[in-house]
Amino acid sequence: MKLISYIVLIILLIGCRGKREITKPTPVDVVEVHDINELNKIVELEYVIDEANYVESSMIVEEGRELLEPEVLVITEVSNNRVSSSTTGGHVAYKIPTEMTVRSTYQVIVRISKSRVHIYENLNGDVKTSTIPITETMEVKVIDPSPSDNKMFEIIPDNQPIQLVEDNEDVTQWTFNVTPVRSGTSKLKVVISIIKNGVMKEVVYEDEVTVKTDVTKTVPFFIATYWQWLLTTLIIPFIVWFVKSRKKEDKEEK
Repeated sequence: MKLISYIVLIILLIGCRGKREITKPTPVDVVEVHDINELNKIVELEYVIDEANYVESSMIVEEGRELLEPEVLVITEVSNNRVSSSTTGGHVAYKIPTEMTVRSTYQVIVRISKSRVHIYENLNGDVKTSTIPITETMEVKVIDPSPSDNKMFEIIPDNQPIQLVEDNEDVTQWTFNVTPVRSGTSKLKVVISIIKNGVMKEVVYEDEVTVKTDVTKTVPFFIATYWQWLLTTLIIPFIVWFVKSRKKEDKEEK
């Protein structure tokens, strides 16, 4: 019976630890170094973890230590196969991470503008762009094209799908919170439509981006969520079977 108690206690501890998922610390301040003399200074980096109430600061940058460069902007021009170039009147730029971790949330950004002047502001990493027709109101969606009963992503938009498009050099932006729920390689689709006369909708741009997701957080998440089911359905029946088998063997030996 002591063996059973120890095993049950271990399972309960695993379930409790799984529930207390600690968020990785994220920097809340960014410092740019423009002078080599600043390498000898102290760069204050504050990290905050809500649940653990943990704060880390005062990271010293030593002389000669290589500083991390900000992620550069890489723009890829994509041809628009939905409409001819003669009907285009504006531009779209969108950023979709191509590598994600299961159960982590990533932001997808889509921008539309009649000009390229400000469309890349404050963006970094890999950004795709193309030319598209523009109307006063437009609709942008980010879609998971995988089967409805086996979705790869949870997608939560921050905006209404249909927005008024700004004039001149102003930019209209859509953002989406994307969380992969399974590991593997799948696609996310960007679909952009123009709205004519307030009711007629016409798709003027589509593109699919391949996304790879890993299993870093899959097992801990499963244990934290389903530890009670594991305990009652698998662990306890196995323990009962094991104890009965040992008793049976003991009787046969006697």
